[in-house]
Amino acid sequence: MPEDPVVSAPSPLADLVHLTALLGGLDVDEARDLLGTEVDLAVADGELTIEDGVLVFTQRAEGLLAGRALSPERRVDLFARFADRLPRSIARHGAAAPAADWWRSADRPLPVELAGRAAREANLLGDYRRALVYSDPAANDQHVMVAPMERVFAFNELGDLPEVLAVCLALDPRDLSEDELLPYLRGIRLLDDEGERSRLRERAVMADDPDRQRRRVAARTLADLAGIAFRSGGDKLTSQLRALAFSDQLSPGNRAIGFAALAAALRHSARPVQAVDSAAFALDLLTEQYDRVSAHQLDLTREFHIMSLVSALDVGGSERAVQAYSSGIFASPGSGRLTAALRAYVAMARGDLTEALASGRRCLETVGPQDPHQIRGWVEAMVAESLVLLGRADEAHDVLADARRHPSAVPQTDLLRRIMIATCHDALAEPEEALEILADVVDESRSRGLLMTQIDASATSVLIGGPPMVDLLLQAVDHLEDPAGTPLFWQAFARSARAYDIAAIVELADELDALGARLFSARMAEFVLDMARRASDLTPQTRERLRDLADLTSRSS
Repeated sequence: MPEDPVVSAPSPLADLVHLTALLGGLDVDEARDLLGTEVDLAVADGELTIEDGVLVFTQRAEGLLAGRALSPERRVDLFARFADRLPRSIARHGAAAPAADWWRSADRPLPVELAGRAAREANLLGDYRRALVYSDPAANDQHVMVAPMERVFAFNELGDLPEVLAVCLALDPRDLSEDELLPYLRGIRLLDDEGERSRLRERAVMADDPDRQRRRVAARTLADLAGIAFRSGGDKLTSQLRALAFSDQLSPGNRAIGFAALAAALRHSARPVQAVDSAAFALDLLTEQYDRVSAHQLDLTREFHIMSLVSALDVGGSERAVQAYSSGIFASPGSGRLTAALRAYVAMARGDLTEALASGRRCLETVGPQDPHQIRGWVEAMVAESLVLLGRADEAHDVLADARRHPSAVPQTDLLRRIMIATCHDALAEPEEALEILADVVDESRSRGLLMTQIDASATSVLIGGPPMVDLLLQAVDHLEDPAGTPLFWQAFARSARAYDIAAIVELADELDALGARLFSARMAEFVLDMARRASDLTPQTRERLRDLADLTSRSS
């Protein structure tokens, strides 16, 4: 009978490489304590490298492939010998999710602390189903719900609102931290029973310690004000948010949300440059606590930051912000829930219609039937506008019909959708239809306190309807003191159009082009060309330059 083949044990070097692949990196001192000179051998060989005290693969893709290639038996073997000997490596920022996968591959329940960290990291990576696995009571060694607000966030991103409410109702709000109170209070808004909702709101702020109760009341106030700020603006609201955000009553995470909500209110109030500053400060607060920040805090803040940058006409800054948003806190692809939509929006602002079309379509492929952020119609309108400006009117008609069938429950998003639908109708030689849509948008924006949207809709009305519509825009912008960003340009545009100052409008179009805001520049150039009918209104050279500015097809990638 032949002898069984001798299976050699894996070498220490193989252990080192495989552990690095499993966890995405190892604390280098911890690795040296366990495996000695193998660390220096792997680094000298070039397979691994040391970055900020962490041993990682020189080629990240190679590490991913090596991890995926490990057999279940090999994972179990490494777990048995090393899982309890790598506390510093597992505690590293970004290591919780791969560590949790390692535990699960070894058929071991997750320690509660690791499960909570892993759920948070999975949400930051945009992997919401994975976050639900980690936060499930059945997955951890105490069979309790961990990171409940991470679970709420994941269900919300997947469009499962009944489960959002179910998680919230399973909790005693008195047990939640101040940071957890905000998403909890948003979640119980789904309750139909107003009396029960009020009871839970009161219970959420109960505390034996007066100072703790005061801070919880402040968190509830922030939740209420933020809910308004996401849909409206105005001086009173911005003053309330500013006072609360600068107070000492909020946790660092809630203070960041306070400044993010302030950014939203400032943008709605047509103060986009101030909104950019507020959102940037919120991001600074969050990144200072990157080891505790949650996706619901970070994504929301970055989204307001990007929208504010576009309104501030910082197109280059908005492109960099989208890149940071899509890379996430781990510099890994997959996070940034609205990446494709915001990439399309920024591409539109800079006049890159091809990129806007591609990103918009990519977004529509992944929105899902629930459309949790209510963006489908808005993105369809962007796609339709890109198509019609690219001269593909036949395709645009179908997408435009889709956009009209998909209103958004979020007022700001729906108003943007309708403005874009109006510009499509104008480009399709249907200006009367466009102006009718815009008139409704102007009225609704004014009634909701959305001055920025009112200005955008009024400006679009002037670009479509010509000088007779200038008074509508002046009503929105003439009273502004020290405006900046798009409000500044639309104010200057309205006053120049009223004065029939063609040279001033040409200068504005050139300035917008220099800022990279080519969509606005093109529309202003086209307005001047329509306005300057007489040969003497423009020199031949200026007229030709304006035609170039108005032609976005030659500027798209």
